[in-house]
Amino acid sequence: MPWYSDHFHEFRGIFKLFIKFEKQAYAAIEFEHDRLCKLNNARSEATKKKYQEQYEQASQVCLEKMDLYQQIFDALMLLIPSLYFINQEGRPC
Repeated sequence: MPWYSDHFHEFRGIFKLFIKFEKQAYAAIEFEHDRLCKLNNARSEATKKKYQEQYEQASQVCLEKMDLYQQIFDALMLLIPSLYFINQEGRPC
């Protein structure tokens, strides 16, 4: 299949997905950090247990979001060099 300049539009969705996953990953990291701070500041055993559960759940979600982000990042890093008409930010040259 020959390459045409209009093929950029076929990849636009991938770059949008990359930005979406990046934002989700950073939000999950921030939330996990917030839960860890709450856990570290807890005084009673009941409060510590509650925040420990929240932290563990936030940590699991964070790992999942980071994994999705890493997968699309890796795919794009393999794809971008072959697309001579797209720069590193996903914009046409």
